[in-house]
Amino acid sequence: MARSDLIRWLGSLDADELAGLITRRPDVTADRMPRDLTDLAELLMHRVGLAQVLRDLPQPAVEVIEALQALLPASEDRDGVERGRLADLFGRKPDDPELDATLRVLAQRALAWADGDQVFLLPALQRVFESPLGLGRPVADLLSGFSAAELRQLTKQLGLPTTGTKAELIAAATAWLAEPEHVTGLLKDAPGIMATTLTEIAAGPPFLDIPLLIGRSDPVYWALAHGLLVNSPYDLLEMPREVGLAIRGAGWHAPFDPVPPSPRLTPIDPAAVRGEAGNAASDLLDRLAALAEECAKAPAAILRTGGVGVRELRRLGKAIGVDEAMVRFLLELAAQADLVAPGSGGYRPTAVFRKWRIKEPAKQLAAVLPAWYAMPSITLDASTEPALVPDSAGPVAVALRPALLRVLDELPPSTGITDTEAFFSLVRWSAPIPLIGVGEAPQLLEGLWNELVAVGACAHGAISPLGRALVEETSIVDAAVRMLRSVVGTARFQADLTVVVGGVPAPEVREVLDASADREARGAASIWRFSQRSIRRALDGGLSTVDLIARLRAIAAGGELPQPLEYLVNDAGRQHGGLRIRAVACVVYADDADQVAELVGARALSALGLTPLAPTVLASAATPDATLAALRKAGYAPTVDGAAVAVEAKTRPPREVAPPRRSTVDPTALARKLLAARTPVNDDTYGQIAKAAPQLSERAVRLLASAVEHGTMVRIDYTDTKGQVSTRIIEQAALDGRRLEAWCHLRDDERAFQLDRIAAVYPV
Repeated sequence: MARSDLIRWLGSLDADELAGLITRRPDVTADRMPRDLTDLAELLMHRVGLAQVLRDLPQPAVEVIEALQALLPASEDRDGVERGRLADLFGRKPDDPELDATLRVLAQRALAWADGDQVFLLPALQRVFESPLGLGRPVADLLSGFSAAELRQLTKQLGLPTTGTKAELIAAATAWLAEPEHVTGLLKDAPGIMATTLTEIAAGPPFLDIPLLIGRSDPVYWALAHGLLVNSPYDLLEMPREVGLAIRGAGWHAPFDPVPPSPRLTPIDPAAVRGEAGNAASDLLDRLAALAEECAKAPAAILRTGGVGVRELRRLGKAIGVDEAMVRFLLELAAQADLVAPGSGGYRPTAVFRKWRIKEPAKQLAAVLPAWYAMPSITLDASTEPALVPDSAGPVAVALRPALLRVLDELPPSTGITDTEAFFSLVRWSAPIPLIGVGEAPQLLEGLWNELVAVGACAHGAISPLGRALVEETSIVDAAVRMLRSVVGTARFQADLTVVVGGVPAPEVREVLDASADREARGAASIWRFSQRSIRRALDGGLSTVDLIARLRAIAAGGELPQPLEYLVNDAGRQHGGLRIRAVACVVYADDADQVAELVGARALSALGLTPLAPTVLASAATPDATLAALRKAGYAPTVDGAAVAVEAKTRPPREVAPPRRSTVDPTALARKLLAARTPVNDDTYGQIAKAAPQLSERAVRLLASAVEHGTMVRIDYTDTKGQVSTRIIEQAALDGRRLEAWCHLRDDERAFQLDRIAAVYPV
């Protein structure tokens, strides 16, 4: 099936159907608007967009795509698949309503569609599975590389005529091997255990790895001689598709599971979901802040091999009161949101974190959740690996997070799941593509479920407003405002030197308490405890006892502090400053104490703030360069010991996580515009080409006519005047009598081709 068939089918849709397709395929309008149906067809086959669509397909739709690929004719004549053959492969009737519904899902996304009694598969999907249904390639595809002598030898072994063209020999062998009774008859005469071996290969995958050299007496040689196995790349033998189906027998049917699993549900109060999820989201913000602040005190050390090791994770977990798995998750998330980044000594808070820290909690969450949605790792599982190292399951995680939330969102209102295993079965049915080839799927899904709970996207087995905002791409801030714990601007100070904040501490509350006390508990209520050491920390930070008491009173409920706390602050203040430290930019020293004393009294050097440290040593408040210049200007002749080394700190630029982009396209208006711009088909085109090129098959004439009508690309085999055959890709073709004028990609120029010299035509 060529692009022209897709274009023609798109043109047969009405405006509402085409608008629905555009709505379900937002990838076609993500970067630009399609100009016409030809342009739309190109965009519908773009690999990136298709990958996204396939990722979200349910299991029966994937099974139909795989079956269609398995039933497609050989590459020389790729066309539709008879609906009856497709239904029979599944053991269903042609008018089966569940097969109808699945085909409708595919057609609504332009992946496959029915036209009369034929079902067509999008060209870009015709090789999406390496071995669809565990079957090999068609006989004709595998035999296309055979020489005429090899084909005659094969047809002789099969008891067929050995005369005719290469195409006729391939067609004869294909027709013979496609008859199940012929293949089963051969198996009865198979030497040794070859019948058993072939039966096992037929079950899939369709390959056999053998030594490079085999003798005529080897059973494998017998299978090769009769076309039951064919040489394929990488020193493998491949069983043709027709042979595999024949050995499986008429009683074998391809899997088709149109009914999703039904996990057991329980009634859930939406208010309970909002409350529990809101608490989890509030805890997440609190823990992220605590982690970044701990990294400010002692950066998370980076291993020589990369990442943050288990020992460092345990240290951070102990400091902020979470287990190793949670601190790994928090560190990955903080790095993804650019709250921490590698710097001197390890991972440190960034400028982004400092801005994020003073935002309202709802806006903090709106910055964090999109980063989590796109985080290329899974951490809340049984892993004991270092954090912030490449994760092979990262792409799977990115694909499955939306799938889990989408399945939760589709549950009946006010219900939640009670069995995660049954829920995971439903997820696997709803999005099977991301899990293909994943060996540890249960562990992976369990880790993602734990993430959903940790970020507040679900609670009590049901999706929360935050999760729904991610799925529907609506405002996270609006959902968070209704769910997060309230921000509290006052604290309750107690006589035992503790202070309690019931709710989310306001930034000014958190700042002064984190500076002067040690946090002992987080969650619905936060608790800090004052001590001599914590008060001293605040005084070391530049606060005076008067300032500290004033700031604590400003956040205290009632404006009063317990007497023991005031005593503690004042007592710490009296002891503070017994030892003093002065910043010294450089020292000036000499052998002559009198000369040093002269410098102290020199008015010209007063700006240096020279202070005696010893009879022959002075401290200068100015830099070495400024001190040197001032001394020379005053008439002295100093020299400099050593060399100053400038150190430049390099930091990674902040990386913003963009929220999901919603399309602003009006699908109905675009659909009407595209349908209005379609090009009418010239009914004479097919007849003109068929008359001028009688050597071409009906299929080839149709492909070439479509290329002329729509300007699409095709591949042709062309014989020049010297009898040399070359393969060309042409487009923008136009008929000129018995010639075809088109743009030739091989010559990168306009070329004219005689229609009677075109040997074959293929879709591109």
